[in-house]
Amino acid sequence: MAQDREKLTPGNFWGDPDNEYEKINRNADRNNALDSDFRSHLTTNTAHNSSDIDDNSGETTGKVTDAIQSLRSSIDSITTADSNADIGVYSIADNSNTNNYEGTVTGLSYFSGLKVNLLTANQNTASSTLNLNSLGAKSIKVLDTKGNKHDLTGKEIYGIAQLEYDGTDFILINGTYADYTPAIYNTSSIFSAGYGTDESGEILDYRSSIKNGQVNVVLRGNTRTNLIPTFDSGEWTLNANVTVDSSTKITLDATDNNQYSNVKIPVKSNTKYTLSVKNFDGGTIKALFYNESTYLTGLQSNENSITLTTTSDTTDILVELTNSNTIDTFVWEEVQFEETEIVKPFITGTKSTLSTRLKSIGKNLFDGELELGNLNLTTGEDSDSSIIHRSKNFINVKP
Repeated sequence: MAQDREKLTPGNFWGDPDNEYEKINRNADRNNALDSDFRSHLTTNTAHNSSDIDDNSGETTGKVTDAIQSLRSSIDSITTADSNADIGVYSIADNSNTNNYEGTVTGLSYFSGLKVNLLTANQNTASSTLNLNSLGAKSIKVLDTKGNKHDLTGKEIYGIAQLEYDGTDFILINGTYADYTPAIYNTSSIFSAGYGTDESGEILDYRSSIKNGQVNVVLRGNTRTNLIPTFDSGEWTLNANVTVDSSTKITLDATDNNQYSNVKIPVKSNTKYTLSVKNFDGGTIKALFYNESTYLTGLQSNENSITLTTTSDTTDILVELTNSNTIDTFVWEEVQFEETEIVKPFITGTKSTLSTRLKSIGKNLFDGELELGNLNLTTGEDSDSSIIHRSKNFINVKP
């Protein structure tokens, strides 16, 4: 405990006039009182808390260290939020809306590069938007192979949609624009000179591949396959109460529980597949894992899609459509089973999703072989020449 400051008297402060003693002594009393108050604040709970720091209120229970720690936690929280806004991926869910999706992330606003995982219960049926924190709906777009943005047309979003904001629109990262067809190449100059441009103005140079007046061009595209056969193919085992409405649609008028139709599909091991159905309005879809004829395990859903990964010993998946324990009328249309992690637009069989057409105008018939010599333009007779070149071989032409 600090000693009180000694009061001054004429005997211990030589040379001061008598009228200064009381003034100095009063100052000593005030200093001793301040020392006492300060030490009381440090050693007791009679101190300021965080609210007191904010609004300068009176003393309450709590220590100064508690208030500082509370303030530090608030600062850390703000710093973390700022960091996430730059590099984080935010997850939101919308289980009620279709096409015009909504989500909330406290304190978050739109910025270029913002990444969002949107979990939806309802698959989109047309062009779509996302309204984050009621800041205004932004269109969801998909990119083609040339980087051009397109509106969604339906069935691109289901389950988890990975989105990235580019400053104007949300771009669907885990989706493709299947209907995009690259520009038709005007190849007249390519086949005559070996170089030219496409209809987008991009340079095409094939001069290094010209041989005997021909240019080798390799076209590459994305190929998709729906492994489900059509309902009229004879490969399905159909329930007796099923009506085949078309090659891609059946109707079950169920009269009992667990009436099903199924088909067995050969698959790869350790591979992701997605089973999907259009306009799903009830019933159950199942994916049953088999090793040849031995049942392994199974998945089922009352929604319109299942994404699965086959096990190392899976050889086949039995796709089954059933009413389960409900007696009613059920419709299954555009059933698709594809090697993919997401639901994609429906196709039958195998389809190239990036088609390209080449238009060839003209062809160089000259084989490139020359020799020294001349031809008489009147008689057509050969004559020798040391400076004139002519084609070595005749060129076949049409009359």
